[in-house]
Amino acid sequence: MRIHSWKTEISVAWILAVAAAGYLVGAASVIGWLFVVIVALTLPVLFRRFWHAPDESMSESIRDVLR
Repeated sequence: MRIHSWKTEISVAWILAVAAAGYLVGAASVIGWLFVVIVALTLPVLFRRFWHAPDESMSESIRDVLR
């Protein structure tokens, strides 16, 4: 299903953008990078938790039963 691919692509782009922003801002300390990591992982965790795949259609259900 294509939804899973979008989740992964958005998550990777978000993590790279936050990491780049942390580098550009100059996060030099361990605490600074820990904050960057927490912010970078928040969106992907929320995606995995709350963005569910769409329900199965009637034709997909019938096809699964006939197999």
